[in-house]
Amino acid sequence: MLACSHGSTLIAAGVIVDNKETNTIQTVHAGDLVKATVVSSTAKTTATLRDLTKGHTFTFTRSGSGAATLEEQFVETTVRLEGVTAPVANFGKITFIHGAVSGQPLGSVTPREAINMVSSAKVLQIHTGPLFGPVKGAFNTTFDHS
Repeated sequence: MLACSHGSTLIAAGVIVDNKETNTIQTVHAGDLVKATVVSSTAKTTATLRDLTKGHTFTFTRSGSGAATLEEQFVETTVRLEGVTAPVANFGKITFIHGAVSGQPLGSVTPREAINMVSSAKVLQIHTGPLFGPVKGAFNTTFDHS
């Protein structure tokens, strides 16, 4: 989660399992390397976030009931603070590397779709770029507008 709260940048890691969002209480810093892993089966779904940055590492895991996988997403989404949708913070550009679904690089998975974040007024807020890298497992998201 990357948001602007009362003029300050707020960064937190979170997962959604069984349609329930849970955010960490650990601090995530700009430039941190965070690894996200989701393991899903018909019996159990587990999402793990691991900050690999030297000096402030953490692991955050949440599990829930399993089900047939409908979709797997890497997302940046809107944030609600005290019942109000927070503006998108100007984060510049974020690079996602080594993206994979069930261990397969994003470039080898079909179907796949890059989704931009657009406001209810149809204003482009976050642009998702094309896949790149040797196995097409990386992509950038770029801030466009609050």
